[in-house]
Amino acid sequence: MNRIKAISFVGALAIICISSWLWCHAQSQRLEDRLASVREVAGNAEQVMSLRGREQRASLGERPKQDLIARVNATLTAVGIPRNVVSGVTTEADGSAPLPASRPSGGVSLPGEVRGQAMRVAFKGIQPGQLGAFLERWRETQALWTPTSIEISRSSAKSPAPEVERFDASIVLSVIYLSPAQPATRG
Repeated sequence: MNRIKAISFVGALAIICISSWLWCHAQSQRLEDRLASVREVAGNAEQVMSLRGREQRASLGERPKQDLIARVNATLTAVGIPRNVVSGVTTEADGSAPLPASRPSGGVSLPGEVRGQAMRVAFKGIQPGQLGAFLERWRETQALWTPTSIEISRSSAKSPAPEVERFDASIVLSVIYLSPAQPATRG
């Protein structure tokens, strides 16, 4: 009888130890998953802060060539996105631009007028990965035209592949340039 009690006690103790070890292992895995998630969020936050801290470059010459549609199409082609995702390009702003607060002129006279132009490019039914590839390639190849605003919403169009999420996106691309000074006219 004592032997049966001893075996039962050892068996119960083994079950308790194994279940405790399994619980600890599961909790350790959950902790690792949460730490990985925190690292990912921190990396994303760092990237957002880096992007927010960027300053727009200015062209110190003539107005940039009016070939934004060709530049957008070239970027789409380079990353393998069909051109038919672009649903429109419209002018948002075109005219005098104030100097950014972080770059005051400090009383220095500029040889011309600071001007700006902004164009809105609308995409219909684009996938998030495609939009990311477009923006990455744009950043690499189009130093002057800076994305200054991005709006994204779920696409109402039916996707040929229902498991693929598609979105409508609108990106405002802007450029700042220094217009040459106009010679004074004598009257």
